[in-house]
Amino acid sequence: MSTSSLLANNPYRILGVYGSSSLKERISNKNRISAFLKVGKNINFPTDLNSVLGDLHRTKELIVEAESKINFPEGQLAYALFWLIQKDSFDTIAINHLLNGNLLKSKEIFQKRDSFVSDINLAVISLIDSDLVETVNRIFSILHNPSKWSDFVATVSGEDQVCSTDDVVKMLTDIFEEEIGLTQLVEVYSQSKEVLNNERSIVKDKLGKKIQVVVKNEIERSDKIISAANSSKEYVNEALRFKSAVQHSIETLQSYFEISEGYRQVVCDEVAETIDRLINCASNEIDHSINIPLIKQLLEYAQSISISNVVKEQLSSTIEAVTQLEEILCIKPQLDAIKKELDKASACSPDINVAEKLFSVILPYLDQIQEKVGAQNKVYLLTSSSVVQVVMGIVVTALNNLQNGMTRDKILYGNCEAIFNQALNLLQRLKPLPSSEKVRNLLDKNLSTIKAEVDQIRNAKIQTEKKQSSGCLIWILAGLVVLFLLNS
Repeated sequence: MSTSSLLANNPYRILGVYGSSSLKERISNKNRISAFLKVGKNINFPTDLNSVLGDLHRTKELIVEAESKINFPEGQLAYALFWLIQKDSFDTIAINHLLNGNLLKSKEIFQKRDSFVSDINLAVISLIDSDLVETVNRIFSILHNPSKWSDFVATVSGEDQVCSTDDVVKMLTDIFEEEIGLTQLVEVYSQSKEVLNNERSIVKDKLGKKIQVVVKNEIERSDKIISAANSSKEYVNEALRFKSAVQHSIETLQSYFEISEGYRQVVCDEVAETIDRLINCASNEIDHSINIPLIKQLLEYAQSISISNVVKEQLSSTIEAVTQLEEILCIKPQLDAIKKELDKASACSPDINVAEKLFSVILPYLDQIQEKVGAQNKVYLLTSSSVVQVVMGIVVTALNNLQNGMTRDKILYGNCEAIFNQALNLLQRLKPLPSSEKVRNLLDKNLSTIKAEVDQIRNAKIQTEKKQSSGCLIWILAGLVVLFLLNS
C-alpha cells in the first residue's frame, strides 16, 4: 500500500476537519455529512485534498469508523500527528497553497517557522511526496521534544497531558503497520534519525514474532507431508514449496536482523533443519526419479542461511550423504548384481566351490564400480570390504564344518590337502582387494591358520612316506638274509 493511504484513510480527513479542530467542529461536520448522505449526496470539504489524494466518497460506515478512531486521547493525538494543523494566519496562508496544489510554496513557508504545527504540516507534505522517512522524522521530533509535545497535546485535546508519549508511539506504530506493513515500517524506523533504539526494537520485535508465526505454520505443514509422503519426489517437491513459502521471511530477517539476534538465529536454523529433514526422507526413498542436483541446491541454500555450528555440521553431513547417494545411483546396476549373487550364495550350504564361484562372478562388477567412481571412493571401498568378508566367511565356515566332521588323523592323513590348498589360494586372491582394517586383520589371521594347517598336513604326509620307505628296506634285508641262509 502507498504512503498516501495514511493520509487518505486519516479519520480527520474523513470527517472533513483539521487535526486541531474542536470536538464541536467534528460533531458539526458529522451532522452535515449525515444530512447529505440521507439525500444520497456527497459533500466536499477544503481539507479533503482530492487533488492529491483522489476523490473521497463518504459513507455512513466510513463516518462511524472514523469517529471511533479518534474518540479516545491516544487516537486523537496519533492521527493528528499526520494531518493538517491550523493554528493561526501564518498556517492558513501556507495551508491554502497546499490545498491549491502548490506544495513547494507551502513547504517553503512552513520551513520558516520552527513549531510543532510546521513540523506536522511538513510531515503531511512529505507523505504526499511519499517520503515516509522524513514524515517519521518530523513526527518523532515532536514526540521527543517536551515543549513541542506539550503545545501539540494542548492544541489537539485541549488539555496539558492526557496520555504518555509511549502510548501514542504504540498507537502510531499500529496505524503505520496497518497501512504500510511491518517490513516497510522497520525499514523506515531504521533510517529515521529521530526514532529511538527502543522504539525501533518494538517494531523489530513485532516483525520477528510475525515471521516466527508464518514460518512455524509452514514447518507444521511440511511435517504433515513428512508423515504422509512415500516417495522421494514428494519429499523434494515439498522442500521446494517450503523454501518458496519461507524465502521472503528469511530475506527479511537477513535484511533487518543481525546474525546475533535471536529471531534470525532461531528461524533460520529451524528452516534449515526442516529442509534437511525433508531431504533425508527423500534420500531414504531411493529411486531413479530423484533429482540429485536439485537436492544439492536445496541443501546448499539451507546451509547458507543456517547460523549455529551444529546445524551447519548436520547439513554438511547430509550433503556428503547425498553425494554418496549420487554415486550409489551411478553404480546401482552393479550393486544390485552383487547383492543378487550374495543372496544366491547365502541360500547354498557353505562350500569352497560356492565361494570360489561367487568371487569369480562378483569381481568384474567390483572392477566396473572402481572404474566409475574411483579406487578411493567410500562406496567402492565398503562394497569391496563386504565382498572380502562374505567370501572369507563362506570359506572359513566350510573348513570348520569339514574339521568338525572328521578326526584329526583323518584330516592329517586323509585327502584334505587339496581342499585346504583350494581355500588358501582363494583367500590369497582376496588380498589385493581393498578392505577395512578389521577385515584385513581377520583375512591375515585366517590365511595364517589355513597355511599352518596345510603345512601340518604336508608334514604328516612326509612322515607317513618315510615310515613306509623304512618298512620296505627292512623286508628287503630280511629277504637277502633268507636267501643267504638257503644258499649256505
